[in-house]
Amino acid sequence: PVAPAAPRAVATRAFDASTMEGAQSPFGFFDPFGFSKTSPEALTWYRAAELKHGRVAMLACTGFITQSLGYHFDGSLAKAGLYPSLSTVDVTFGDIAAAGNPVQQWAMVPLVGQLQILFVIGFLETYAEYQKPHYMKGGPIGRIPVLWDPVGQLIRGEPITDTIPEDVLAKKRASELANGRLAMIGAMGFSAAYTIDGSVPLVFGQ
Repeated sequence: PVAPAAPRAVATRAFDASTMEGAQSPFGFFDPFGFSKTSPEALTWYRAAELKHGRVAMLACTGFITQSLGYHFDGSLAKAGLYPSLSTVDVTFGDIAAAGNPVQQWAMVPLVGQLQILFVIGFLETYAEYQKPHYMKGGPIGRIPVLWDPVGQLIRGEPITDTIPEDVLAKKRASELANGRLAMIGAMGFSAAYTIDGSVPLVFGQ
């Protein structure tokens, strides 16, 4: 009789998460809960999510700080007389700024305006996921051509960042990750301070 064939070894890719960009001072490689002990594919997804949330948080912190200093756009956000079928109230950017915390400000935005914001977010999410190659299959993480360096793309036919040396780009990517992480903590602090009285007394004196 012929002996059964030995089971074929399944090839696995060894990957050390501590070598990923973002493992930097002052904490170095920081993973107390062991989330990095997973597949390279999952780590790629985590990095894409971290980068996206960090960018949103940086925008959020900029908005929190700017409006807290009293800066806002002039003019109207919605005019009932201009588009009566879309808005039944007149709302200015000053009204939004004076509404209170961000939750109250969002509530003041007419429904059509809220839907427009959600549509743009959904469009960018969908557009990014359909880029080829996908970031889960070797494509660049966090690169959205419609937003990525539009001036360089339109004038030169290629993003300006494509001409920057790789060592400089690596430093900029590390800075973006670090700033995004700090911004996520900051955005959580701002959100808590605006919605829970006395939750951040050291910053807001509550």
